[in-house]
Amino acid sequence: MANDILDKIKENDRNQIKYYRNLETASEIALNIIAFANVGGGVLVFGVKDNYTSLEIKGIGRDYKVENVLKELQTQCDKNIYEISIYNENSKRIIVIEVRGLKRKETFNGRRYIMDKNMQPIVIKEKIFISHSSKDKKYGYALVKLLRGLGLERNQIIFTSDDDYGIPIDLNIFEYLKTQINNGAFMIYLLSNDYYDSVACLNEMGAAWVIQNDYTVIGIPGFDFNDSKFSSGAIDPRRIGFTLDNKKRLVEFKNKISERFELKVDEADWNRILEDHIASV
Repeated sequence: MANDILDKIKENDRNQIKYYRNLETASEIALNIIAFANVGGGVLVFGVKDNYTSLEIKGIGRDYKVENVLKELQTQCDKNIYEISIYNENSKRIIVIEVRGLKRKETFNGRRYIMDKNMQPIVIKEKIFISHSSKDKKYGYALVKLLRGLGLERNQIIFTSDDDYGIPIDLNIFEYLKTQINNGAFMIYLLSNDYYDSVACLNEMGAAWVIQNDYTVIGIPGFDFNDSKFSSGAIDPRRIGFTLDNKKRLVEFKNKISERFELKVDEADWNRILEDHIASV
């Protein structure tokens, strides 16, 4: 590994490698580890100055509390995500952190980050995926209207029954939906008897269950949560669900989505949106 890193430094290699002149704080390192893990992995190298046209080995000074920083790092992110190596090149100390890629997107301080092309961590704008049967699309439209009223943007909602919220042109539908699930989309399962009769819907549920995406369970009006289809499915039957016309639960749902997506809606506006929604369903 040492020779590989040093060779890449000498070659001025920046492909999934981020260089630091000095050792950063544990929280800064953890943020970059998470961002790399969420894009397939990468390498952080400390003690190398990036001159843009060249890379220069400077080494980490002995006055840096390396052991303290690396110990604190273990409290900032899962130590199974990364591996630390310390090397000496001509008496200059280099710290290398190899980050492995993860299938499920990890969070840092409650938010998901990825590494952009400039090797900077950026927040993933989370999306909501409404998993539903096409036969229930009228209820899906009502749910979309409710979510937009809370302040979610159009590109934050995946609702395949409407082209405005569906799959972009020329993309493979299954690969696109798989990517959204793998990226940690918040799932809303809009349940009905038709949902459980749909192979596509059950595949979406199963894929999200494997990735362990966060989710909310909503039934169309009249859906029976005591039905054996629900209790024997991939969704935890002990998790409280509600129907789309349950006014009290919709208020709780509004609070959850607003907190999760950092939204603010005027109470007067919300009361109007809620009354319109109840009337529509």
